[in-house]
Amino acid sequence: MRRVSVLIPRQDEAVAAPTPGAHPPRAHPPFDQPHALRARRGAPATHPVHATKRKVARPRRRVGRVVGAILLALMGSLAVPGVRNFLVDLVLYNPDNLLPVQEANTVQRTVHVAWGVLKISVPVRRGTIVSYALGSAVLARQPVRTIYLYLPPGYSQPANRGRHYPVVYLLHGAPGGPQDWLRGAHVNVIADELIAAGQMQPAILAMPDGDGGQWRDSEYVNKFNGRDREMDYLVSTVVPWVDRHFRTIPHGAGRAIGGLSMGGFGAYNVGLHHPTVWRTLFSISGYFAADRGEVFGANDPLGRNRRFRLANSPTHYIAGVAGVRRMHLLIEDSTADWGGYTQKALAFDAELTRLGIPHTLDLHHPSGLVIWDHSWAYWKLALRNALIYCSNSFGH
Repeated sequence: MRRVSVLIPRQDEAVAAPTPGAHPPRAHPPFDQPHALRARRGAPATHPVHATKRKVARPRRRVGRVVGAILLALMGSLAVPGVRNFLVDLVLYNPDNLLPVQEANTVQRTVHVAWGVLKISVPVRRGTIVSYALGSAVLARQPVRTIYLYLPPGYSQPANRGRHYPVVYLLHGAPGGPQDWLRGAHVNVIADELIAAGQMQPAILAMPDGDGGQWRDSEYVNKFNGRDREMDYLVSTVVPWVDRHFRTIPHGAGRAIGGLSMGGFGAYNVGLHHPTVWRTLFSISGYFAADRGEVFGANDPLGRNRRFRLANSPTHYIAGVAGVRRMHLLIEDSTADWGGYTQKALAFDAELTRLGIPHTLDLHHPSGLVIWDHSWAYWKLALRNALIYCSNSFGH
């Protein structure tokens, strides 16, 4: 009942090239060579050996000390709020400094004609990014939050005033925020290129704030103590607001929800609790059971109630979800995602297969850099595939 594909990233997306100008490590002599001041065994000493010998630091110890000093300096700098926020913004929210985005002006589009298939070069038109402050009474912690939306090319043109669009809801991970999709994944650039290439139908992308702060972690659940109802916020506030203010297709066949890491868990948990609101779900590097070990920092949205955690664990309750076999379920991950995420994806795939629930598992070959497989370098590749999947699922 499942469809499994293994995708290999393009050569230009796999691994960043070595830093230009970097020097290879200096070769050192073997550590077991005799000391320079010792006479070689079995040979006469040409110079007297003095009782006092110099102690030369071994290269490995020297490197270890340098690395230790760097780590201590980094840990110390994280205690300074300004430095900490800068480092987090550099790596987590704005990795352009490490992985610059390249926007294509043209893309190849496949056109089917009577005598075969043609590939033509077409210009890439740009969509529009807008943001709003959206409040809700179901949130006790930061009740007013920012939501970003991507409006596809041509949305505001008079010729399209009567056109309605499907919506993909994107849930960020933790630590993180809705701006991650724009500054980390550059989802607007990805969508522009896919739409121009004819691989994705024009769609609205909605990026809500699911945490209320970059250091918070809600897991997108209605908190165990009832104070912050993040799931209700998405269902009763965000979706109706988007449908009221934008030209959407306002039913489940025109909506998809997905996310990465914690957002992947949230997308499945929220989506399966509300199968009439979203018919298409996807998870990138996510997990499928409520686990306090996955909660970032000192946040505690799950509590210690086992029944509550099981009620928010898709692996536990998916068999009883009405209409789940009519849904479109996508699981995206790398074959070597550190932190056990690959194993969690495979376990959930096995459970869906056992239950006879149709789904798609996409596994990507690793790059060779372990950290790459749970970072924006991989997530941008997986997000491209997920948007194509959603586009093909809309209306079905």
